[in-house]
Order: sequence, then C-alpha cells, then structure tokens
Amino acid sequence: MKEGNSLLRIKFSKHGLMKFIGHLDTMRYFQKCIRRAGLDAAYSEGFHPHQIMSFAQPLSVGVESNGEYFDLEVRSVTDSADMIRRMNDTGAEGIEVLDMVRLPEKTPKAMASVFAADYSVSFRPGHEPEWDISAGVRLFKDSPSVTVRKKSKKQVREIELKALVYSLEILKGEAGNPVLSMRLNASSGENVKPALLIRTLRGLADPGFDPDRDEEYPLFTSLLITREEIFDKDMKPLIEAGVLF
Repeated sequence: MKEGNSLLRIKFSKHGLMKFIGHLDTMRYFQKCIRRAGLDAAYSEGFHPHQIMSFAQPLSVGVESNGEYFDLEVRSVTDSADMIRRMNDTGAEGIEVLDMVRLPEKTPKAMASVFAADYSVSFRPGHEPEWDISAGVRLFKDSPSVTVRKKSKKQVREIELKALVYSLEILKGEAGNPVLSMRLNASSGENVKPALLIRTLRGLADPGFDPDRDEEYPLFTSLLITREEIFDKDMKPLIEAGVLF
C-alpha cells in the first residue's frame, strides 16, 4: 500500500434480483459506484490503471447475502457514515453497504482472511423436502465420520465433511417450514457449499438417494440460500479487523 493511503474494509448485503449478478459484474458495479460516490480511491499504475480492491470470496450466483466484504485502498477519507451514505445514495436496489472500517497496517487481505461462513438454508415453496431433515441432522451429528465426494472443475476427491462443519441447527421459518443454520469451512482449500451438506443430509436420511448426483438438488429450483457472515480463523467477523473512522 502506498504511503499515506488507507485500506478500508467494506461490508455489504446482496438481495433480490442482484443475487443473479455474478462476481465479475459485482466488482464492476462497485467500481462504478465508488466513482459516482466520489470516493478518493487509489489506482494502480501502468497503462490500464484500476481501483485497488480485493473481494473476500466470490458469492455463488443465486445466493443472497447479509455479509459480503471487499477491501479498498483510498488516498483520503471523510468518515465511515458519510462514505457509506454516499455509496448507498448512488447504488442500485438489492445491494446495500452496511459497514466500513479502516484496517491497521499489515492486516491480511480479506481474501486471505476467510476461514468460515454462516449460512441460512430453506426450501422454495413446492420444493419442501419429503425426507426427514431432523433424522439427517441427527445422523450427521451422531456419526463419528462422514466422508463425501467433493467435485471441482479439475477433480473429484473424498473429504471428511464432518470436520468442516462447525455448527448445524434446525430453526423454524415462516409457516413452520424448516430453516437450516450452518457454519461451514469457507477457506480457499476446503470451502464447503451448503448444497453439498444438504445432499449429504438427505443421503443419510434417505438410503435410496445418491448424494453424488448433483441434478437431484439443483440450487435454483430447490434451495433458498443466504450467506449471513464471513469469519476469520479466530471465528471473528471480518469487519472486526478494523475500526470506524
């Protein structure tokens, strides 16, 4: 970071139609929002200068969030409340800046700080589960080990899922519909997506279900997922790394 500049951590939410905007478009959205709000952003040098920003973790398309983060280097600041207001005044419906802090020097970047994330998962109307969620959660908790196959673009490997699930509870949502509250590993090497855990729970409760068949639980037709917060290795929300100004 250039001497005299400040590094800010910005927390925002993403709801409604904006959940269908992918990560790169979200980055472009904030680049334009920052310019319209008149924030004194720092730019890289070279032939194609760009705002110096770093996002904590891409959010899957179709997932809403109450706790997204990015770091922004700026040359000057006013105060947190003023800069939040200016960004929200120029922003689009569905994205709201919630908090803004200044980071101490040598604070790890948001992306490098991510360790875990909280999610709320419910089921779309008409897609409520026919299998016993309570049984799936109970069997998962009672099992000494739960090994699953995790697929990526490059490989399929087995992981010990239970070691990567830090909490799992069933809550009552609207009209008594179940809501699963979960805290999952979100680090770059062991990131667990909520849909993987839901498929695993069904596989435990319903022996006839094959959890390796992704098409059995497509995100857009069955699940309503909200990322509630992102935590560092000390299980502190990323916003706590800085202070209001």
